Amino acid sequence: MLLHAGGVLRRGVFRCRLDGRGRVIRTLDPRFPKPVLYQTELYPELSPFRYRELLQRASWPSHLPPVDVAAPSADKSAMIDLGKSWPFGLSRRNAFWFGLGFVVLIAALYWLDQPISAWAQGLPDNVRAVFLWITRWGKSDWILIPSFIAWLVAWLLSLLTRDAIRLALRELAALSGFIFVGVGLTGLVATLLKRAIGRGRPEAWTAESPLSFQSFNWTAYDYQSFPSGHSTTAFAFATVIAFLWPRAFWPAMLIAAVIAVSRVIVGEHYPTDITAGAVLGVLGVYAIRQLFMARGWLFAADAEGRIERKPFAALRSLFVRR
Repeated sequence: MLLHAGGVLRRGVFRCRLDGRGRVIRTLDPRFPKPVLYQTELYPELSPFRYRELLQRASWPSHLPPVDVAAPSADKSAMIDLGKSWPFGLSRRNAFWFGLGFVVLIAALYWLDQPISAWAQGLPDNVRAVFLWITRWGKSDWILIPSFIAWLVAWLLSLLTRDAIRLALRELAALSGFIFVGVGLTGLVATLLKRAIGRGRPEAWTAESPLSFQSFNWTAYDYQSFPSGHSTTAFAFATVIAFLWPRAFWPAMLIAAVIAVSRVIVGEHYPTDITAGAVLGVLGVYAIRQLFMARGWLFAADAEGRIERKPFAALRSLFVRR
């Protein structure tokens, strides 16, 4: 984005001042009735492409030299680029090699499964008791039930209201719907996979049969280990939170990792199980975000192809005093 040092866009649309304290922008954002001054650091969710669209409609004074200023991005503060279509450098061109690398990683970790599992289960009882409490947060019901109710209520009320309230309810429906689908769909895939693969849990391990399977079983709980459903849910929810509020990326991922590790300590899973669950949860939510963006729900791509969450303009207008 090109700005003029001390310059002003005509038509009263956009102004930028570089004063050492951050960029101060004057904008006609839909959430405000009149142009106001604000620091971009306080509103990182504003999509950069909004500025570019405004710049394309206006003209700079020819006598001022341009200054190249990067658009504000909460992703940079999180030290990870969440605007890309896929994580880990994944793309259609290298999807095969990515899958092969994942298989190699799981095969390498397999040799550590039993030693790490045995060590974790040998920890003191008071330590394991803490992780028994932590592991409960890997269940999905406490996420799915409230998010589904919020989506249903918001959608139904949006049919009965108009104008700003209707727009706010639709934004709430899109928000809660993304949480529900992001966690629920990835969890469903994990449930189907673990029953189809049928790998034995640590309690089914024996020296004579260290790697045992009962594939395509629906009732044998002891043979539903790979991938970990709790890890899938934890990392799916963490990725959902990161997409909605990028600054929460690292705290969300840290909590998800602790939940995943708890599955090994309580003796329910191996390290390979939680690794596969983590990858499934993250990639699953990335795919769901692509689906939402294609439908015009909650996300949009800017001119450079980066995916950004749309600002909750209508919701903010109901709670932010003008």
